[in-house]
Order: sequence, then structure tokens, then C-alpha cells
Amino acid sequence: MALVVDGARTMSIPVAEQREEIARSAIGVPGAERCGFTAEVTLPNGAGRLAASAVFADGARELLFEIDLAGVRRRRDLLDRMAERVDAIPLPGPDLVYLTQGLRDLEFYRCAIVPAALNTVEYFETSGIDLSRPRRMLDFGCGSGRLLVGWHALAAGHALFGCDVNGELIEWARANLPPSLGLRFTRPQPPMPFPDAYFDVIVAISVFTHLSLASQRVWVDELRRILRPGGALLVTLHGESYLPLIFRGQPEIRDELYRRGHLVTAVGADGSNQFASVHTRGFAKRVFVGFELAGFFPNGRLFGRRLAFPSVSLLQDVYVFKRCT
Repeated sequence: MALVVDGARTMSIPVAEQREEIARSAIGVPGAERCGFTAEVTLPNGAGRLAASAVFADGARELLFEIDLAGVRRRRDLLDRMAERVDAIPLPGPDLVYLTQGLRDLEFYRCAIVPAALNTVEYFETSGIDLSRPRRMLDFGCGSGRLLVGWHALAAGHALFGCDVNGELIEWARANLPPSLGLRFTRPQPPMPFPDAYFDVIVAISVFTHLSLASQRVWVDELRRILRPGGALLVTLHGESYLPLIFRGQPEIRDELYRRGHLVTAVGADGSNQFASVHTRGFAKRVFVGFELAGFFPNGRLFGRRLAFPSVSLLQDVYVFKRCT
């Protein structure tokens, strides 16, 4: 791992710590069980940008993320207020975190709360969606409420709701998260307990990535029903980048994806974490009938850059749709 500050390399970090949970998530990736690392970094005063890159044995490099340090300093007061509000809210236990994140790392979970909310807002605003005034917002598939806590910490006056099919996660969230959050248990199939055109904004992170095409179309219709005309929907989907992870050792599968536009694994039940669904951009636009595409962020990148704490699982494509009238 190489750290670069303002274009000058400052530190090399060995990557060799045991991380068995990552190996279980990245099945078949050589050395995944030894990909952990820790480091304390002291940055020079006035540093503008920090970049972290993976350095491979053959000398090749892959940029992992960049942080706009000057932008962080400009937003310091906001970030401090958000962190204070987050720290006042309990964290779920490791087993509950594992259900949604695939890891039991509570510190990563906590550190990702504020960036996830801010990044999600940036996806919307970059797509022309104004979130400056209070909105009624739904996190569809909210899990233990990580993103809801981040939005709550923003204190932007939004009315926040979350729903999930996992009753254990919803029960924990109801018992531990702010009572102002409207949390609902929902069944694997519609309808949802909300009236027509109820929401201004809906987010569905890592939900359609685990649904069959038939289930996706049912839920697209339901989300369109509860979203007001002109309302915004943010969705994450597996794209081409996921093919080597989901269809390991099958290089020919890329041609099939572009021929069909959509692929699913033969593993797991519809809606389970083991079940994976992959889309091309063109096919995704056809699935979301009654919506127009307002923004597309391949691999979740904003302005071409990777994020240090992505709002979504690493490499997922982010789509922002607007409901047609």
C-alpha cells in the first residue's frame, strides 16, 4: 500500500495482517485472508489531497481512494457535529453488522456512517436533485439503519423512514435508534405500508443486487407507486466489475452479459445474500420502467474518483432515477 500526499509518496504500508472475514467475502481471491493493514499517518499542515494505492508484486498499481483534505478542513464544523450525534447512538453488535456488511468490524461500520450520508447526498446533488429543503425520505432495505443514522446526524430536517425484510434488524433499530425514525418491517413481496406518492426520495442500496429479474420488476412498480412524480430514487446494482468476483474463472461470461444485458447466479434463493444479479447500464434503464436516468456513477465513483468510505459496497454502480409524471 502506498500513500501519496499532494503527489509526493510519503509512506509504504505492508499488507499482511490476517483478515479471515474478508477472505470469506472474496472467495477465490488469492491472498485475501492476508490483506489486512493498519497504520498511523501524520499529515503535513496544509496538505491538500491524500491518495492510497495498492501496489502489486509486479509493480502495477491500483488507486483505492482519494481524500480531499482541504475540503475536509472546510467542513470541519459540520463533520464534528455529525460525529458527535453519531457517537451518541448505539452501534449494533458484530453479528448484526455481519448480516448487512459481511464483516464484523464495528469500527469500520461506525467510521462509514458519516461519509455514507454525505456521499449519498452528493450523488443526488450531482444528478440535479436538490436536497436543501426538508424531504420525506425512505431507506428501502435499511438493515440496522446505518444510512438513516448518517442522515439523522446531518440534521437537515428530513422526515426519515426505513424498512427491511429482516425482523431482527428492524427490532434492534427500533429499540436503539432515534424514535423520530419511522421504521417498518416489510415482507419479501409488495405491497408496502405506505400510501401512494408518499416519498420525495428513496434509496435502495444493495437490494436489487440480490433480486431476480421478476422480483425487481415487481419492486420497481411498488417503489414508483410510493414515490411522488418527479421524486428521486437512488439504486445500486452490480455491473461489469463484479463479473470476476461472481463468475470466477468464466471470462466468456462478459460476452453473455452484453448479449443479454442481465445475469444471475445459480446460487442462493431470490433475495438472499448469496444470490447475485448483474446489469448493464442499458438493461437497467429498461428495468426501471416509469423512471428517467438522472445520474450514473460506475463503480460508485464521484467525478471519476474512488471514495474512502463508499456509500455502497465496493465497485457497485450507482444510479439516480427520477420518477416520470
